[in-house]
Amino acid sequence: MPQTDKPPARNGPHRFARSAKRLALAWIPLLVLQTAAFAEDQQPEHGCRVRTDDLDERGVAEVSADCRWSVPPEYVVAIVRDQDAIDEVLSSLSESTLLPDGRVFQVHSMGWVAADRQVTLRFQTRRLADDGLRADFERAAEQQPLTPGRVQITLDRGWWEIHPDGRGGTHLRYAVRYDAGGNLKPWIVRRFQKAGVALSMQELRLAAERAAQQPPATSAVSSAPPPQPERHAP
Repeated sequence: MPQTDKPPARNGPHRFARSAKRLALAWIPLLVLQTAAFAEDQQPEHGCRVRTDDLDERGVAEVSADCRWSVPPEYVVAIVRDQDAIDEVLSSLSESTLLPDGRVFQVHSMGWVAADRQVTLRFQTRRLADDGLRADFERAAEQQPLTPGRVQITLDRGWWEIHPDGRGGTHLRYAVRYDAGGNLKPWIVRRFQKAGVALSMQELRLAAERAAQQPPATSAVSSAPPPQPERHAP
């Protein structure tokens, strides 16, 4: 059956609210094509500067964020490491599940705008010399079976770097190159990608701040192990 961008039916008030939020996020920038939507460098907001640059031959852009926050870096690291629960933090993800072999299955939902997007990722994480974290991700060679009504993401590759800033806060850098597949062409995706990344960074910061405010015995920071890197046969 060919992939389609006809959105599936949604039920329940919670799903309705999330869909409405994603609808606004995705389409408001499309209404201002001659204004800030074309800006290559978004001004700092909530401690982050978001850029769109480096188009490939298909017009797929790399979107990057450079963020400086007062929250201690260990709380940000804990959220990024726990890919099994990051969908509870980022509204752009309706599902993120750590599979037994270390791959991460994700569903990206845009509500009424288009069909849900699906991808299976490989993560590789390593601790940095300054006690920060580097996490690289890319579309896995082996994808989970495509659920009917969804569209397969054709490109999802990027990285996170989280460093202490030397003053008790966090310096986070993030980059992603993303092709949603289906009828969402790269030039369309570029119109709302920066706003989506900026929102995700804000949600990540707020979640880390909430975790930092919890008493130690009930801290929301996860101690879940990171996804294991892909192993290759000798």
